[in-house]
Amino acid sequence: MLNHPRILVCTDFSEYSDLALLMAEELRKKSHGSVHVLHLSEFPLDWDWLHDEGDSYYMDDKLKNIIEMDIKKKLERQIKQCGVEATSQVISGYPFTYINDLAKEKKSDVIVLGYKGRAQTPLAIGGVVEKLVSTSKVPVLVVKKSLPIEKMTVLVDPNYKMDRLINTGEEYASLLSSKFGILSLWKDVSELNPDLSKMGIHYVDSNITAEQKKDLLHKISAILKSHVARQLECDVRVEFATDKKMAYQIMNLLNEDTTDMIVMERHQKKILERIFIGSEARRLLELFQGNLLVLPV
Repeated sequence: MLNHPRILVCTDFSEYSDLALLMAEELRKKSHGSVHVLHLSEFPLDWDWLHDEGDSYYMDDKLKNIIEMDIKKKLERQIKQCGVEATSQVISGYPFTYINDLAKEKKSDVIVLGYKGRAQTPLAIGGVVEKLVSTSKVPVLVVKKSLPIEKMTVLVDPNYKMDRLINTGEEYASLLSSKFGILSLWKDVSELNPDLSKMGIHYVDSNITAEQKKDLLHKISAILKSHVARQLECDVRVEFATDKKMAYQIMNLLNEDTTDMIVMERHQKKILERIFIGSEARRLLELFQGNLLVLPV
């Protein structure tokens, strides 16, 4: 629940980090939470190539302090320019592992960071987003698009955590005053499909008529809509997969619905490999130009 949440924002001073800060501030104001902003500086503290005798040469404390002070001033300027009420810190270290450690230390409820795409250099946040999303113990909100969020869609793979996924989407949609929808894509409709069986739907084989398919989609839509707890209007869209590369079909459906933000769940430890039905979610992370909220296992 986003009740007085502790929001951790990571910045590399890019324009996408500005978007992440603005998103965090909007969530803070709407949920009466708090924001902590982190910049991880990877400037070398250990320059082994500077020492003739092969031992490590450590950065002079005076030089280190000068660099850290300059970075802190830059961070303070960014926070002020974005109008964010927050505490902040600058740390020297390796981003992906330290962000997880700090989130645990601060008892963060969500990590927010901007993302342009795969980083061209290891110093940019984009270089660690995928690792962070695949390992974080708390939800990660990847920001690519500015406010407002007009339409939010939950990607549902029906399972025992379906309620948590839908309820989280509802909560964010309510906070951000967004339209709310559910999208579910199905590979087959045979009785061997365990998700259909769990929902009490059984078909002998996948060779069903058009009328049976229509009936099936109606049943699944009704079941999914019954899991919506809040008094929100909810568009439920259920489709059969027609493309082996399912991320492209999902993208087309999201674009048709003009979705600005999606909510999905990470199923496996490996990086977004099976977050949705099939193995296309990692591709979706790159393709989708809106914001993504990824829930941990």
